[in-house]
Amino acid sequence: MDGVRWADHAKNFGIKGKPPGVVVEDRNKNKNFVYPQSSTLSADALRTWAQSYVDGTLQPTVKSQEIPDKNDGPVKTVVGKNFDSLVLDDTKDVFVEFYAPWCGHCKSLAPKYEKLGEMFASEPTIIIAKVDATENDTPAQIKGFPTLMLYAAGNKPNPITYSGERDEKSMFDWIKEHATTLKGGASGDGHAHDEL
Repeated sequence: MDGVRWADHAKNFGIKGKPPGVVVEDRNKNKNFVYPQSSTLSADALRTWAQSYVDGTLQPTVKSQEIPDKNDGPVKTVVGKNFDSLVLDDTKDVFVEFYAPWCGHCKSLAPKYEKLGEMFASEPTIIIAKVDATENDTPAQIKGFPTLMLYAAGNKPNPITYSGERDEKSMFDWIKEHATTLKGGASGDGHAHDEL
């Protein structure tokens, strides 16, 4: 790729600064592996780096905003660095909005999504979360904004995409139906439903 012409696009892979930059894009796992730009670019160093990717020992480069100091509101903020610990926590059902700050539909969803978070505030096993998908790497394949996905407890590799109405009652009812932690008479039939 022409590093000068496509410099802005290269940022999507985690390449910063001036070219040259080298990256392996693993499309199956939706992860990027960036050659350290502070390292000398030589044939031997590049060969060693590439071999560590082939061997599976190379750690992916995660594009991420900083983890928020406070994250105790009704809607949790997810970033690249805490995606695994928050979203992939197998003891919780996590409903995630993947958004872009410039997206008009995302802006109109924001107050309804905040209300949805408040509706589940008393449910310790249900997390309502959001992630700026333009600034943070995640394993999700996002094709449009907003994308809403439920990462159900016990089935994290197979998130379910929400495609219903984007009002808090519709989302609430859908989550109640699909959340695995609420099956079998769990606390989900309690006062969270009474808030409607």
